[in-house]
Amino acid sequence: MKRRRAPVSGGQVASALFDPVRKSARWARRDKLSLFLLVASVVLTFLFFSLLGSIGPDSPGRQVPLSQLTSLVRGGDVTRATLLDQDARVVVDATNGEQLWAAYPQSDAQTANLVRTLSLSGTTVNVDQQSGKPARQILVQFLLPILLLVCLFALFTRAGQDGGAGAFAGFSKFTGKGRKKGKGAPGQTTFANVAGAGESVAELREIRDYLADPTKYERVGARAPKGV
Repeated sequence: MKRRRAPVSGGQVASALFDPVRKSARWARRDKLSLFLLVASVVLTFLFFSLLGSIGPDSPGRQVPLSQLTSLVRGGDVTRATLLDQDARVVVDATNGEQLWAAYPQSDAQTANLVRTLSLSGTTVNVDQQSGKPARQILVQFLLPILLLVCLFALFTRAGQDGGAGAFAGFSKFTGKGRKKGKGAPGQTTFANVAGAGESVAELREIRDYLADPTKYERVGARAPKGV
């Protein structure tokens, strides 16, 4: 004997309608890693471009040839000189208040010769080792790009596993799930399951019969169905 399906109450219908909200909450918990990867990619990109300018040579003042700067030193027109070790540049303060700089070859002999010339002229010489610059160069040139590529690779891999919908694939999944269900799919609430559907169907049939043969109702003295 075929069991008759119990009518679905209004509360059950409302629960079925709002079930995607619970699915959204489950997706939010499940997809935290994708959100973290997305935020990490943005932060790493910002750090990369922020630190990019700090690894290049940056000297104050006006650039002049090294020969001209050496002539100024020998002529006593320089009060102080600073050697930038990592940038291979020498920055000098001229007696007229102007700052000048020149690049010098990175060889021990030439550097020693430059320092000797500065010392013999009575110029105050400082050496800036720029100790933090190599660490920044490694960070910007190697570590940040590698970390950024790893985050992007993981993010796009998860997007591919979710059908190409991206980091928010879970949201599109639960919003489009109802459209993917076919007729009579398990767990689908149809009009036939709602209490009172039988009465509505009977009324529709009466209206159809009346419209097909109105004289039939007139002969028996019946009134037109409700809604006609």
